[in-house]
Amino acid sequence: MKQKLTWILAFIVLLLVLITVILKYQSNHYDFMTTGGQQYNHDDFTDKVLIVNYFAEWCAPCLREIPALNEFVAQAPNNVEVFAVSFDKLPLDRLLALEKKYNIEFAVISELHTPFKFERPQYLPATYIVGPNDGNAVALFGEQSSESLNAAIKSYQNIAPKD
Repeated sequence: MKQKLTWILAFIVLLLVLITVILKYQSNHYDFMTTGGQQYNHDDFTDKVLIVNYFAEWCAPCLREIPALNEFVAQAPNNVEVFAVSFDKLPLDRLLALEKKYNIEFAVISELHTPFKFERPQYLPATYIVGPNDGNAVALFGEQSSESLNAAIKSYQNIAPKD
């Protein structure tokens, strides 16, 4: 009887450990995180247009388009999200310094755990427009403007203007 009770207690402890590990994994599982600490899953954007801009500090056109991206973000529809990704995979402190130095006013991804469904660009600047629901991406290469981004998202139906 004592041995049976020991096995039952061991099983209960093992089950509790397993549940704790699963809950911890689920609470820490995210596809990417921004420099501000916000965690996202790719599924968070199924009903939104996602704009992902790859940049690097050594890329002059990338730096020139930052004010245009800031302008676009300020007037973007509610169901459009904009993120920047450093081509050079920099640590958080360097990304924060770049945000400040170049006045980047949109979210910068600091950790990318699960890649996007599109290929990492071979050259810069590169901006991807990911449509709602289907996740298909359209690549825009070269320096973008607020006007070019507005034109790119117009092809998606039900774009709600920003309040």
